[in-house]
Amino acid sequence: MALISVVIPTYNRAGYLKEAVDSVLAQTHKDIEVIVVDDSSTDRTAGVAASFGERIRYILQDNRERGAARNRGIKDSKGEYVAFLDSDDLWLPEHLESCLCACESSGAEVSYSGSYLIDESGGTIGKLEASSFGKDPLREMVAGYSSRGCNASSCLVNKSAFGKAGYFSEKRELSGSEDWEMWARLASCCRMAFTGDYTAKVRFHPGKSSIVPERMAGSMKLALDMAFGNEMLAPKIEGLKGKAYSRLYTVTAINYYAAGRMKDARRYLALALRSRPAALAEDPLVAYTFLRSILGARAATALRNAKWGTDKRA
Repeated sequence: MALISVVIPTYNRAGYLKEAVDSVLAQTHKDIEVIVVDDSSTDRTAGVAASFGERIRYILQDNRERGAARNRGIKDSKGEYVAFLDSDDLWLPEHLESCLCACESSGAEVSYSGSYLIDESGGTIGKLEASSFGKDPLREMVAGYSSRGCNASSCLVNKSAFGKAGYFSEKRELSGSEDWEMWARLASCCRMAFTGDYTAKVRFHPGKSSIVPERMAGSMKLALDMAFGNEMLAPKIEGLKGKAYSRLYTVTAINYYAAGRMKDARRYLALALRSRPAALAEDPLVAYTFLRSILGARAATALRNAKWGTDKRA
């Protein structure tokens, strides 16, 4: 049975950490080690970690963001495989077993599950759609600015893959998109397999950095800039710049729309069309997001509240 090292980066998530670790310890695949890397939390995180005793390994590091925390966990791990779980997210009990089976049955070095979306209290509010890649995962990932559901809480990676692709970028300004940039490098040199199951739970809450549109706009663009500036990746994604940046700006527009900022949403849609005028006909999200932005902030706020369960009347 393969040893799986589970790396949980955390920063001021004491209120969620216990539930995250409990979901790891409840896995049907029992040959695991759990490594919690604390990025210098100022809350009760150390105490929560200590309550697990020798069932986990706790590492405290200087505050250097999630990429550095994941790298520390990878380098300190002993497993043949490494799985990641953000400290505010959860796994269903069969997650690791399903991901390991996908790797072993397909010969893939990276596997990933689909993810449910949950709110602060753990209630399911939707899911992040996941699917398999075709013949060229890297080009598909870049052209659609999509990882097909592979995220920082849903994947399993053979540790040897990091020897080929490198480790997570530790650029602070990339935080929030360091995982996508990592998946792009892995996709350039590794086989990737979708388990076909939804076994991860990604939590949306007011403190989640990925719901801050300005932060994500900057980090997402930097991730794509890095992909096209990577001498290993650039020749493999030649000819995709217009399409890739158009989709990036469309996704950014959607983030601003979700935050109720219609003017910014329309500004990014204009950038999307400037990058690729054909996107208006090719990408239904462009016209759809524009029409929704015309409805205004009230409709966007109502939709967001209903989606996240923050408006109990919805």
